[in-house]
Amino acid sequence: KHHSLNGRTAMFEFMQELSPNLAKEIQMFTYKEMLLSVGFFREFTADVIHRLVMSLESKIFMPRDYIISVGECGTDMFFIEFGK
Repeated sequence: KHHSLNGRTAMFEFMQELSPNLAKEIQMFTYKEMLLSVGFFREFTADVIHRLVMSLESKIFMPRDYIISVGECGTDMFFIEFGK
């Protein structure tokens, strides 16, 4: 079994062990709902949503880590699953 520090299943730790097609299906299932929960993305075509989902990466940050600071020029978009 793969687990994260908070006890939740660390799904992306074992993704490299899966076939490429199965890994893509899991990624689609995991991220599509999250992406479509943002109104802005609901206007996009299914093909664009698919491309966006497939380009997402999962990253884990520790408490009190800074993702971006005020005034900093960002080049990435972040979706925070939980935390603040």
